[in-house]
Amino acid sequence: MRIAVFDFAHWRAAARSLLTRGVPPAEVEWLDVGDAPRHRPYVPPAPPHAGHTVPRRFLELCTEAATAPDPDRWDLLYRVAWRLTHGEPDLLGTDDPAVYALERLAAAAHPRQRPPGHRPSASRSVPVAADPATLARALGDCAACERCTMGEAVPGAGQGPLLIVGEAPDEAAESAGWPLVGDAGEAVGRALARAGVPEDRVRATYAIKHRSRPDETLSERRAIAGICRPWLMAELALDPPGAIVALGEVAARGVIGRGGRHDDPTEAHAGPGGVPVFVAPSLERVRLAEATGVGDCWRGLVDALVAAESALSGEAVVARPEPRRAADSLAPRIPDRG
Repeated sequence: MRIAVFDFAHWRAAARSLLTRGVPPAEVEWLDVGDAPRHRPYVPPAPPHAGHTVPRRFLELCTEAATAPDPDRWDLLYRVAWRLTHGEPDLLGTDDPAVYALERLAAAAHPRQRPPGHRPSASRSVPVAADPATLARALGDCAACERCTMGEAVPGAGQGPLLIVGEAPDEAAESAGWPLVGDAGEAVGRALARAGVPEDRVRATYAIKHRSRPDETLSERRAIAGICRPWLMAELALDPPGAIVALGEVAARGVIGRGGRHDDPTEAHAGPGGVPVFVAPSLERVRLAEATGVGDCWRGLVDALVAAESALSGEAVVARPEPRRAADSLAPRIPDRG
C-alpha cells in the first residue's frame, strides 16, 4: 500500500487509520511528496470511534522529526508507532536502535542549546540513517568529550553475528584503525580458539571510541562510555548482531546502559533490541591473570564466548581442552575498508 505524505498532520491521520486497520509497517510504502503537492494525498478513512493511544513524548519527537530532510522519516515514525501500539508500550524507555534513530532525527531537525549542567552526549554528532562509511567519517569529527582530541577514533569492523565489545582502543588499535589488534587481538583470538568459535563469526568494536588517558579512573571511564554510547547504538542499528560479549564493566556500561558484573559470564543480560549480552572480564584483567597465573579471568572470557555462541546456534558449544595459538590479531577476518 502506498501512502503519499507532505506534512506531519497528514502522516498522523494516515497512521491512525492504518494502525486501526492493523496494517503492519512491511505493507506500507510512504512517499514523501514535499511541502507543495499538486493534489491532496489520499488518506484511508478510519473506522468511527477507533484509535490508539501513544505517549506524549512520541508525538513531540514525531513533530520535530517530521521536519527533518530525510525521505525515510515517515516509515521510521510508523514503525515506532506500530510497536508502541502492538505490545511494546514502554518502547521509548528502552535502548532500542529505532528509538535512538528517532531521537537523532528529531535532534538533527531541531538542534537545541545544551542547558547548564546537561550531561554531555555524542547523540548530536551521530548522523541519521548513516551507512558504515558515513558513520566512520562522522565519528572522526565528534567533539562530545575531551577524549575526542586524543588521537584517532576507531570504529567497529567485521560482519559476523557475534559482536565483541572492548572498553577502548589502545595504541595498536589506533595505529591500525581496527579494533582488537596486537596483544589484545592475540588474547581474544586464543580465547575464540579455546571456545571453538570461528573467527569469521566474530566482529569487534569499542564502547569508547578513543584511547584513554593513563590517569583515568574507573568512574571516569564509565562516564565516557555513557557519552560514547550513541555511536555504539548507531553501529548496532546498522547491523544488529545475534549476541554480544562485553569485555568488562565499562564495555557493559556502553552496551546495556549500566555496569555489568562478570561473576557469571554465562548469564545473559538483555541488550538493545533484546540481543543477549554476556559480560566477560576485561582484557586488562585477562592479560594480568595470564601473566601472573592468578585468577580465573581467562576462563571467564572463554565461558562468555561459549555462552554467546550457544545463544547464536541454540546448541551447546564444547570448549577445546587445550588452547592453541591463533593469529597475531583479528585483523585478517576484517575486510579491507578500501
